[in-house]
Amino acid sequence: MKNKIIMATILFLLVIASFMILDENEIVFDLADDIQYQFEYKSEFIEPVVKAYYQKKTFKFIRTSLDIEKVGEVNTSILGEYSIKYKAKKENNENEIVLKFLVVDTTSPNIELIENEEHFTEYGSEYIEEGYSCFDNYDGDITDKVTREVKGDKVIYSVTDSSGNTAVKEREIKYIDTTSPVISFDSPYTAIEVGESYYVGFTAYDLKDGDLTKNVTVTGEADIEKIGIYTLTYVVSDFSGNVTTVKRNVYVYKKQADPDSLNPTKKVVYLTFDDGPSSHTSRLLDILDKYNVKATFFVNGKNKSYFYNVGKAYQKGHSIGNHTYSHNYSKVYSSVDNFYSDLNYNGELIYQQTGSYTKLIRFPGGSSNTVSKKYCKGIMSTLVHSVSNNGYKYFDWNVSSGDAGKNSNRNSVYNNVINGIKKRNVSIVLQHDTKGFSVDAVEEIILWGLANGYTFLPLNLSSPTCHHGVKN
Repeated sequence: MKNKIIMATILFLLVIASFMILDENEIVFDLADDIQYQFEYKSEFIEPVVKAYYQKKTFKFIRTSLDIEKVGEVNTSILGEYSIKYKAKKENNENEIVLKFLVVDTTSPNIELIENEEHFTEYGSEYIEEGYSCFDNYDGDITDKVTREVKGDKVIYSVTDSSGNTAVKEREIKYIDTTSPVISFDSPYTAIEVGESYYVGFTAYDLKDGDLTKNVTVTGEADIEKIGIYTLTYVVSDFSGNVTTVKRNVYVYKKQADPDSLNPTKKVVYLTFDDGPSSHTSRLLDILDKYNVKATFFVNGKNKSYFYNVGKAYQKGHSIGNHTYSHNYSKVYSSVDNFYSDLNYNGELIYQQTGSYTKLIRFPGGSSNTVSKKYCKGIMSTLVHSVSNNGYKYFDWNVSSGDAGKNSNRNSVYNNVINGIKKRNVSIVLQHDTKGFSVDAVEEIILWGLANGYTFLPLNLSSPTCHHGVKN
């Protein structure tokens, strides 16, 4: 029995050996489980572990290691797809595998914000950029590609590199409130007739705190039974401690009596308006009517569409003066004859509106103008005597509103006129009713004059005149 078992075993081994001898050989590759197939730009390329074996197809445990020939490489400094071929040979057998690798850029750019601890943005003002930079591992400096957007109290910075990687960064704006509230009034001043009650309409607004009207304190009071200028003081503080103080005049006035019944004091004001009529003349006439003040209009013919206001002003008791028709220096000052031709033509137009020829005139540029030298030397010296010989009376001025200046405005006109009137008992004031802002100042000029005992009169042939020194 024992011999039979031995013989069977030997037979089995002989069969197995014959199978092993007849079993074919093959070349196989063994790859590590942790091979990395994707690499970040400029990272270290980790060589994969690849092994080759020469082994039996059936009895795989019977094998030997083979040398591998590698073809190809990976450059992580250049984005793209790479292939590496691994080859092995043994006797007449040959095999190869190809591994593919990707070099990619998945790293977002880096936005760096410059922070200045002492940098603050005034509340309500636009944020002033402190500075920033942006660097990308692949594209390099891409600061110029950063976009920024202010949303509320934050600045949002964003950028996308050429590989499609996006970076976003936020900056919190540090606000500071040093801006005082603004107190606004319904009108630049308040005018009330004696005996009438008054109300001063105002609002207070702060950029940060909003409506602060209820927080305003008012000191001062106007005596509505006494003509004068009364000052009210308005004070408001915002929640950041910024204080605004505004002083405001309340004029208590009484309409001026008709010129015929006036007994002028030594303090007389002649308001005169040149170069009209214009689109502002009608409004000016309404202002003058409100206080029963009469003025003088030295008119020309430049604005024919408004010339009807000449007749309107005359009917209301205002004086009309002749300022030549064209007001063209090169024409009116080219000769004495041309001056009178232009003056007389305008005189006829005035007559058509008023039914009366005026003998009041004002030279374009005043009697002291020097521009006339360009056209006729000595003409002003001749004209100042000639117009008087022909029954005219010319008027210059001793108070200028400055409304022909480049930087003039309502406030500057008011201050120029008031300061000029204060210096003299008789004032001939020069304004232009072609200037809307100059007309805006007239009402307060009148109110100031009435409150300070001045009488407003229109010019006539018996009025005191004012002559400048002739320079041509």
